[in-house]
Amino acid sequence: MSEWLLGGPGFAANRELDADDIPRLARLGQRLPLPDHPVWALPGDRPTRWYTVGGVVLREDAGTWVWARSDSEDAIAELRRSLPGDWQEWDEG
Repeated sequence: MSEWLLGGPGFAANRELDADDIPRLARLGQRLPLPDHPVWALPGDRPTRWYTVGGVVLREDAGTWVWARSDSEDAIAELRRSLPGDWQEWDEG
């Protein structure tokens, strides 16, 4: 899933998270039934968690960064409105 998230087809966005974003993401999204996974770059820190929000799949890395991908540009736009911040976007077509 990580490979698809970071380089698959569709529309993608990512941004840094702050402490207030973590509970907001938990309220906004639904946790995917995947176990917490340690972040290789931050051993002993918070884990990676996966969510879905309105047709977007998200990976939250140790409470520091969130990655999002969808086949819908509109779904990414709605995510950006629902979880405002300094999003970086790219289109893999």
